Amino acid sequence: MRVRGLSKIRTGGLRFAGFGSSMVVLAIGSLVLIPAMIRADGLAAWGDIALGQAVGTVAAVVVTLGWGVSGPVAIARGTSQERWDEYADSLRGRAVVVIPVLGAGAALSAALAHTQAGLAALGCVSAGSIGCRAAWYFIGAGRPSSLMVLETVPRVLGIAAGIVAMAAGAGAAAGLGGQLAGVLVAVLLSTVWIRRSVGRGRRWRTDRRIGEILAEQRHGVFSSVLSSGYASLPVVIIGALGLPYLPAYAVVDKLQKQIFVASTPFMSVVQGWLPTGGSDRVRDRLGRVVLMTSVYSCVLTVVTIVAAPTLIEWLGAGTVEVGPVAIVLLGLIAGAAIADATLSRVVLVAVGQFATMTRSTAVGSVVGLLMVGLLGVTVGLEGALAGVLLGLAIRIAWAGFAIGRQRRRDERNPAGSPSMANGT
Repeated sequence: MRVRGLSKIRTGGLRFAGFGSSMVVLAIGSLVLIPAMIRADGLAAWGDIALGQAVGTVAAVVVTLGWGVSGPVAIARGTSQERWDEYADSLRGRAVVVIPVLGAGAALSAALAHTQAGLAALGCVSAGSIGCRAAWYFIGAGRPSSLMVLETVPRVLGIAAGIVAMAAGAGAAAGLGGQLAGVLVAVLLSTVWIRRSVGRGRRWRTDRRIGEILAEQRHGVFSSVLSSGYASLPVVIIGALGLPYLPAYAVVDKLQKQIFVASTPFMSVVQGWLPTGGSDRVRDRLGRVVLMTSVYSCVLTVVTIVAAPTLIEWLGAGTVEVGPVAIVLLGLIAGAAIADATLSRVVLVAVGQFATMTRSTAVGSVVGLLMVGLLGVTVGLEGALAGVLLGLAIRIAWAGFAIGRQRRRDERNPAGSPSMANGT
């Protein structure tokens, strides 16, 4: 039993390291791209690019159609044919929405931009194209090496090509174009590999209608859009209100997003582990997942607070100053964001509480965004960050209460299946 336990720890550690290396490499590449774009076209242009990318992040979640939430669970539990069916359905659904969604996002970004409408629109498209990627498949299949080779490497090469072009005198559009090209190549390579990995003789598509596919993904779409919107809309709100600290908030916001991306390997490992082995295993693992999530988020908070001043100075090319209160709030947001994502989009999904996930995300997001606007105007940068943190705290508390209630229900009815629970 001890050897088996050590083997599981080793496997989990290797998967964490594998997914983590992909996320860290991408985060570093994205962070290096920021000062290159600032040097190419200036801080004001970067503010418009960040605004467009914020809108594009929401668009990407719409394009993903909820497979980032429900997909890893389906892949982790599925046979080879079921895995291909899930991925094929995702391709069909996303093909329907990608052009209109990205077109609308680009138009909105251009309308909201202060000086560089074209860069804002391109920033939206480059960020929105990420919704086409297949990372959720590799997470559910527990294949970090495939994620690295088929997704991370092409995207990093695209970013590197953009940085080289800007160093040679090109504008920030070259950096955004490199990002977009890397994503498109990654999608193509991933699709070819997934098709081959399930074996020959598999049917190419299911008989389900597009309307049926979209309807089935409604909870994942709604929750993901709210979560992404909550992460992206504060910078849009600050820009729309014409608040003078938009460039500073854009840098802080970008850093928080990259920290979140770098921290998601933890969530990826849990997504591929928690749903497997049947309902009894899921029930037994809930407490451990909540404890690990709490510890992980606390460590991430401390690390962010320590590292943030240096990173902000570098990202802002020495032009951005952020006070200590904002640094502490940034650290708390970093820890709360990964805790919220793991508890809501992994644990609640694994126990079938899609409705609870959607409600908690909706309420926390609405309250938080309202407070971002109110406190952002009356207090400033620190007030806007405090509003973001408040919304995340509401979502975490709601998810924690639902998970605790699920565990008590399972203790009273051990024969029940948490994976079939219908939380409200």
